[in-house]
Amino acid sequence: MAVKSSGVPLSAILRDYIPLQQAAHSPDVFGIEVELEGQNILAVPDVVHKYWAAHQDGSLRKLGPGDEAIEYVSRVPYDLQNTDKALQALFTFLNTPPAVVYESYRTSIHVHINYGMETLRTIYNAMTLSLLLDELLVSQNGEHRIGNNFCLRAKDAMGQLVALTT
Repeated sequence: MAVKSSGVPLSAILRDYIPLQQAAHSPDVFGIEVELEGQNILAVPDVVHKYWAAHQDGSLRKLGPGDEAIEYVSRVPYDLQNTDKALQALFTFLNTPPAVVYESYRTSIHVHINYGMETLRTIYNAMTLSLLLDELLVSQNGEHRIGNNFCLRAKDAMGQLVALTT
């Protein structure tokens, strides 16, 4: 597929190749995944269930009796206001006993940003900025994240950089 940008939104370029969800037409929405290991983290109240769907994630582990592992995924992409409400509901639940969340090198939070209405130039600029800030961002998440197979810096994953430049 030869792609010429010329200021055309990505969704317009890809619409004949990839079936895009409705979210692609709303630029200000976010999808979030929260990976957790701990205890008493599965029985969520209705206010959490309203925003989050529970999924099993093969990279997460249950290491002891009573341990649980789960990934909570936002049910739909939310705007900023509803993203805040969803996160508040989940974090209130997770910070209330008997819930216990373990610090684990296997867990993380992923934020998916909708670039469907952006131009290729904007997307490449965001990718470049991400690569430039990569070391700083990873360094702010603790020593256990540096060199972590689940959170590699660009310099630790040269194959990705080669793929971007070819």
